[in-house]
Amino acid sequence: TLPPQHRRPCTHFLSWSWGYKISDMRSALKSWVEEEGKDPAKVFLWICFFWNNQIRLLVQKEGGDDLAKVFGPTLKRVGKMVALLDHWKEPRYLTRVWTIFEQFKACELGVHVEIIMPPDSHASLMLAINSGEQGIREVTHFLGRVDSRQAQAWLPEDEQRVKAEIRDTVGFVKVNEAVTDRMMGWVMNVFQQTMRSMVSKERRLCEVES
Repeated sequence: TLPPQHRRPCTHFLSWSWGYKISDMRSALKSWVEEEGKDPAKVFLWICFFWNNQIRLLVQKEGGDDLAKVFGPTLKRVGKMVALLDHWKEPRYLTRVWTIFEQFKACELGVHVEIIMPPDSHASLMLAINSGEQGIREVTHFLGRVDSRQAQAWLPEDEQRVKAEIRDTVGFVKVNEAVTDRMMGWVMNVFQQTMRSMVSKERRLCEVES
């Protein structure tokens, strides 16, 4: 158990996928904290890995009934989500039914979402965007392919439960559209930030030359 000074109400819900490298998670979170000017001592993440009973999941092969019930209220209570993508090109995040569903619920609940990636992946994204139309087409191609019906989960039982929840409520098409819109909105935001940065640099250069 963590000492009291390291225990606080969670400030962000971390949406991530099994199979990520720990080094990628650490570098992505570190970059996010630094770029946003956050105090690491005041950032507390809700991570399903630490909430789940790992013995039930990994040894006894029991599914996520409890997680499914607690997910929505937990996300709403925390109020902010950090979605960690491993890469923009064929991201594992968009092939897993849990993360797709988490992203949809964040949209449905109006929860603020910040999308982050490891520094190397972010640099690759910037290169693609800066390469022009072809690069942007490639980015939108990979981030626009959301198919919750074909997405998978580590446990087949979990996959069936989450897909049943989607099928019996809003349907796969609506989930796909909402998550695709979220990804495209993020790409547009990155593009706009890039353009603003380029214009700012040009303006400073002109001021120096004048």
